[in-house]
Amino acid sequence: MMLPKAKSAKYIQYGFTMIELLITVAIMGTAGIGITTTILMIRNESERSASHINASHQIQHAGNWITRDAAMAQSVDTSDDVGTVETEVCTLKWQGWPRTDHWDHQYIDAFVIRYSYDSNQIHRHETVTTDEYDDDGVFQTTTQNTTVQQVADNITALSITSATNNISVTLTALVEGFQAERTYEITTRPG
Repeated sequence: MMLPKAKSAKYIQYGFTMIELLITVAIMGTAGIGITTTILMIRNESERSASHINASHQIQHAGNWITRDAAMAQSVDTSDDVGTVETEVCTLKWQGWPRTDHWDHQYIDAFVIRYSYDSNQIHRHETVTTDEYDDDGVFQTTTQNTTVQQVADNITALSITSATNNISVTLTALVEGFQAERTYEITTRPG
C-alpha cells in the first residue's frame, strides 16, 4: 500500500525566516556591544594604570636622587642661592673621603649639589671641587664644570624642609589626571 505524500513536502524550507535572521542580528549586536564596552574599559584602565606607573616612577626617580645626595650631605640649605641663575629648592654640600691615586697623590673632593624646580621639572646641578697635592707637594684646587641633568618631569609640587641631621622631601606628580605623592625622610651625614 502506498502512503499519500504529505502536503507539507511542497513547502520545504531552504533557509531562515526573516524573524530568525532579525533575532540572530540582535543577539550578535548585543554581544558586539558588550565586547566593545569591555575592550574600551580594559583600554581605559590600562591607560590609567600607565599614568599611575609614570607618576609613581617620576616621584621614585627624583626621590632616589635626592635621598642619595642628602644621605651624604653635611650641609643643607633650603633657600635659593642668589648667585646662580636657577631657583634652587635645596643645596647640599659635603666633603668626600680622602683618596690617593697610584702615585700616592692625595685628593679630597668637595661636592655641591643644587636642586632646582621649574615648569614641573626637577634638575640636579653638580659641581665638584678637587683639592690635591702634585708631585712637588704643591697644593692645588680644580673645579669641575657644573653638570646639569633632569631628574624628574610632571612634578606638580616639591617641598623640602630641613632640621638638624634630617631632611623631609615631599614630591607630588600629576600624569594625565592621575596624581601620586610620596614623602621621604632622610638622615644626613653628621657635619
